[in-house]
Amino acid sequence: MVPNLVTVVQQVRASKIWPFRSKEQLCAYTQAVIKALHATDSNFGNLVKSEGQNHCTDSQGRHHATDVALYKSTGQIVDFISSAGFEPDLSKPEPGNDVTWGVGPEGEYPESSWFAPEPGGTVPIPPVEPPVDPSLAGRVTDLESRAGYHQSLIANLFKLHDEVVSQITAINNQIATQVVLKPLPEYVGSFRIFGFNVTIISRPR
Repeated sequence: MVPNLVTVVQQVRASKIWPFRSKEQLCAYTQAVIKALHATDSNFGNLVKSEGQNHCTDSQGRHHATDVALYKSTGQIVDFISSAGFEPDLSKPEPGNDVTWGVGPEGEYPESSWFAPEPGGTVPIPPVEPPVDPSLAGRVTDLESRAGYHQSLIANLFKLHDEVVSQITAINNQIATQVVLKPLPEYVGSFRIFGFNVTIISRPR
């Protein structure tokens, strides 16, 4: 008879934050549970899977189930994850992978379908990048684009200002030397362009 060790599974689940954004992360949680079950009752172990079946792979290259343990003495599987899955799209919520305890029929699997988990109490969890708020990223991009546009606009405005001042100064100098033969008074003018008020001061020589 398979002992009910659902509390062991719950303890593993509650021991840390388990991300489920990749197959590797799901498999890390699966192995942590099976190791904890095996440490409590050595009959618990991995269920062998073939290459073509949905499986996890340990460091020795052995394929095993992603969401069940096999109880060796009775040949029964124990499903400890409800609807096992993972979600790589960070904009979508992670699957719940809730704790469950579903025991299969006795004698369903032979002892050859069982192998013990690898020794060691800690199963490394593959990292996952923190999710990025798409709306925030869009706003940042928009602000960067606007900042670049305004910088270009201001640079062109200063360039236009310098050209206008240069042309007015040349005209005033020409009038002063060829018509009145004396310098004209300073010229002060203003106009509005691209939403900016621009003042131009010309001092003829």
